[in-house]
Amino acid sequence: MNSDKLKAIAYEKKGNILVGGTREGKVLFWKNSAVGSKSPNDGELWKCLPYINLEKEVHRLSIGKNNGIIGAHYGNDVAIISETVVKGKEKF
Repeated sequence: MNSDKLKAIAYEKKGNILVGGTREGKVLFWKNSAVGSKSPNDGELWKCLPYINLEKEVHRLSIGKNNGIIGAHYGNDVAIISETVVKGKEKF
């Protein structure tokens, strides 16, 4: 059984992506696939995207304004994650 838990969460409005950071250092992404600007309540309308493993607890997530950048504070470090990494267009 996996005991990992979310420690931080943020919503990136531009790409309609929900971002979660975990105790074990994973940064998880879910894409809102619903039409329109409202976030769906139905879990089936959220597509799980590939995650990034930072290997240390994620303390905080920050979303850049209109630039497709996500900042993740983990351990004693900060990672800058671009929207192209989230969408699988380049490797982290």
